Amino acid sequence: MLSDDEVEAQRRRFLARMEQRRRQMPLLRRLFERWLKPWITATKHSCDGIISRLWKATFGRRLWAKFIGSHSLAHSEIAAMRFVREHTNIPVPRSWGLWRWPWSRRRYIIMDRVPGVELAIIWDHLDDAGRDHIVQQLATYVTQLRELSSPHGLTICSINGGPVADPRLPPAHGGPFPDEQDFNAALRCFRPLESLPSKCASAHLQVHPVVFTHGDIAPRNIMVDPESLRISALLDWGCAGWLPAHWEYRKALWMSWGPLKKTWNPRVAHFIPAYPLEADADEHLVELFWSPLL
Repeated sequence: MLSDDEVEAQRRRFLARMEQRRRQMPLLRRLFERWLKPWITATKHSCDGIISRLWKATFGRRLWAKFIGSHSLAHSEIAAMRFVREHTNIPVPRSWGLWRWPWSRRRYIIMDRVPGVELAIIWDHLDDAGRDHIVQQLATYVTQLRELSSPHGLTICSINGGPVADPRLPPAHGGPFPDEQDFNAALRCFRPLESLPSKCASAHLQVHPVVFTHGDIAPRNIMVDPESLRISALLDWGCAGWLPAHWEYRKALWMSWGPLKKTWNPRVAHFIPAYPLEADADEHLVELFWSPLL
């Protein structure tokens, strides 16, 4: 353990190196770092705060702005929301398009603000009858999604035929996938089946229909009227696309966390067809490939 004198000596050496680097900077760079950069940062934060307050006092009363990082992902989510609104009676916010501030790279999906509260807020306070009422509504919505026909055949893809935006897939490996076997290969990080437990091999040899999938049905993405318990909106269609029939069940289990998981996950099979073999196999793959990174 270093003594106080040694710590102080290291601090002084660090400050001396920083001062030396500063003096070696070109004059214009030094002026920018000393004067312009702090001013730009302060001005940006001030403008962001003003814009946020103006938004909440005006358009924000009726509209919601969802930040999204990628232009292509934004258009895919907007397309999914519009597709579901057009072909089902699932309550989905009306999307008005994509907005980007001229001086910023930030993009926002502008949509109607929906009434109600997040199901995650009230779920633990509901009795069994209240939870059953919500589950029954979800069951009708999931059935409608799974009855939609894909124009892309057996391809595993987003609503418009592009890559799948799913955090479960390895980075830069979102497809589109020609078939389910290629999708499964990405899920197991392209390891050969022979190197994995038998349950993983069995699950990945199954062939499932391709159905339209929300991909993130969780209490935080469900808006409900706290009085009637009527679902007012199903949110966050960023992971939606044409995926194997088991994927909705798997993702609904995987994307719930915290204390809610104990009371939410047992009810998932009441509104999504259950695929326990596939879900258990994928949980093993997550533990195998993800846990060492956490």
